[in-house]
Amino acid sequence: MTDQFSPFRFEYISGGVDIFNTDGAFFFVNVTNRGSTDHIARAFIIDQSGDTIFDSEQLGDMTVTPGQTSFIGTQQVDDPRLTPHGTFHARIFTSSPDLIPSARVYSIGDPTDEDTPPVTDVYFAPSDFARFVLPVIINFPRPPIGGVEA
Repeated sequence: MTDQFSPFRFEYISGGVDIFNTDGAFFFVNVTNRGSTDHIARAFIIDQSGDTIFDSEQLGDMTVTPGQTSFIGTQQVDDPRLTPHGTFHARIFTSSPDLIPSARVYSIGDPTDEDTPPVTDVYFAPSDFARFVLPVIINFPRPPIGGVEA
């Protein structure tokens, strides 16, 4: 665990989502703060090969204030590197169990037909995530380099 992940104590992983037509498909990640203090979150969207296709760090500070539902990321998954079929999942890190995750994956249907409504493919409710408690790694100050003083 690197220093950039030191504030995070919890990790949430969604199930995999198969998107059969990635043209016009989106993956949204949200967290809701049910606590009484500010907390932070970071989200990733991972494709079937394990590559990160989205990292919320590029959006800046992800501080979620009490009572707020924060949109912490979206990714249009029509990446040209992908085949027309792809499997994706969300990976969310939080500083507190008071941050409750949710995610939604949908496609906009046929973009050439304006009468085609958006189609919701999958919604991940808070209880649909696997939750892991991350170890706390304390970074003690290193002793100064040099000889032993008598």
